[in-house]
Amino acid sequence: MKIFEQTVEEYRAEINRRLSGLLTKQQPESMYDAGRYVLEAGGKRVRPLLTLFACEAVGGNREDALPAALAVEILHNFTLVHDDIMDASDSRRGRATVHKKWNDNVAILVGDALVAVAYHALLESKNNRQEEITRLFTDGLLEVCEGQTFDMEFEQNDDVTVDKYLLMIEKKTGALLKMSAAIGGVIGNADDAQLEALRQFGTYLGLAFQIQDDLLDVEADAAKIGKPMHNDIKTGKRTYLLLYAYEQAKENQKDVLKKVFDRSVRSKKDIKKVLQVYESTKAAEAARDAVAHYTAKAEECLAKLTELDGGQNLQFFARMLLGRDY
Repeated sequence: MKIFEQTVEEYRAEINRRLSGLLTKQQPESMYDAGRYVLEAGGKRVRPLLTLFACEAVGGNREDALPAALAVEILHNFTLVHDDIMDASDSRRGRATVHKKWNDNVAILVGDALVAVAYHALLESKNNRQEEITRLFTDGLLEVCEGQTFDMEFEQNDDVTVDKYLLMIEKKTGALLKMSAAIGGVIGNADDAQLEALRQFGTYLGLAFQIQDDLLDVEADAAKIGKPMHNDIKTGKRTYLLLYAYEQAKENQKDVLKKVFDRSVRSKKDIKKVLQVYESTKAAEAARDAVAHYTAKAEECLAKLTELDGGQNLQFFARMLLGRDY
């Protein structure tokens, strides 16, 4: 595992180095300054790492997959910029969001520009299956937009179920991870069975990853996650914990949770009451069980991959995400 962690750091450093050299244009100043601000903000680089490891898992060369890995990370950052506008978020990765540092108009344009930059990077992939790669990328982008739309619609509904939530995150979070793994597999010349295994692996990993993210809002250190604690509760975000707790809650407890749905949680006392309902309904425990379940499902997919070392790296990767605290 120690060797794997060193590999992750090596690959992440290469991704960061290449991202930092992508936007060399200076004009329009606000667009390109903001674009560099986004790409140089750091992050876990989960999606490009997944692309590289998936490529290697089917016997491919990670160098061949680097342009596509950059593309999926740039696309991910586009979604974050636009998400922050829609969620009115003030901070991301411990820094002011683009719309906060500049304004909404700049953030919208930067997000749009990042999509174009992502396609430029993708087209640098020299591969005889380029059309397939581009289609996977485009389908992934559309699916993410579908997921974000569901998420936006859920904000207006009080009857969102856990099952509906799982469908939403399968699209909003799982789609990009599925796309990242599948593109890496195609570049590594995966056969149909391997490619399907990688798609499923990415989908299950995405479900586990997002539910873990929901957990971190109530359990993690704010300094590590780069945003205030209990932000999901204060902003009325529909999370696995909230929806599970609501389904299990007694009527008086539902009244407490309705304040989250209504975005009327204001004080530390209000937050404490919500957390007490979470504890009473064992919502965090259920979320941890769900993370473990989907991680196990993801690992089952790896049995269909033929390259033992590459498959092991994907397994280590899933376990690393499962155990993260930021």
